[in-house]
Amino acid sequence: KATGDQTYLDKAESYYLGIDPTQTQSWDQKVHGTGILLAQETDQDKYRIEVERWLDYWSDDSGEGIEYTEGGLAWLDDWGSLRYAANTAFLAGIYSDTVNDGNGRYSDFAADQIDYILGDNPNNRSYVVGFGHNSPKNPHHRGAHGSTTNDIESPTDNLNILYGALVGGPSEPDDNAYVDDRTNYAINEVALDYNAGFTGALARMYREQNQLSLGSNLEPVVSTVDPITDSIMELSPAGEF
Repeated sequence: KATGDQTYLDKAESYYLGIDPTQTQSWDQKVHGTGILLAQETDQDKYRIEVERWLDYWSDDSGEGIEYTEGGLAWLDDWGSLRYAANTAFLAGIYSDTVNDGNGRYSDFAADQIDYILGDNPNNRSYVVGFGHNSPKNPHHRGAHGSTTNDIESPTDNLNILYGALVGGPSEPDDNAYVDDRTNYAINEVALDYNAGFTGALARMYREQNQLSLGSNLEPVVSTVDPITDSIMELSPAGEF
């Protein structure tokens, strides 16, 4: 795509093995995003069919596709369920903007998943640290915890606020299967691959809502508080997640 060299596209097509619709884009699986790129570049029906079979599976809340919580989260796995929903939302948005929106189905799915993450769910809980109502206070992250004794349980509450970090989310297809517990890394850890698709989906939704080119004039939040004290410290958004 970057070079316009047909040789590279031919090679990419030869490597492509197809999409498992029951899975999605993740740290160790990139075929779903690859399918979208090939659909964009070639406009071939075989790629569109595979991508749409996958997106249809994920956006089907009738019981025939991915499991859904009652509140509307597309739930795949007990470890980091929200990152899978966010990654799929991001790619659904890209596909809807560049190839086909399925009569609004894919863009609606993307918005619904992000809205759930931000607090539009039965518990009115945001799963993004430092954002919205009842957001996580104790994500599984050493820097945010701020322990000086290498003890995951001390101090009891995190000393530092890791603004913008997405936690793992419900461990079952149940809106109540989440506890703000630092020791439970499967539902409360944060990671780069958790925020990657989530941030991309937010950027797309911002651009769509405001019809603006993407950019930022925001200044980073810099702390002047000593983390050794019991005071809450603000971490820069640019800090390591």
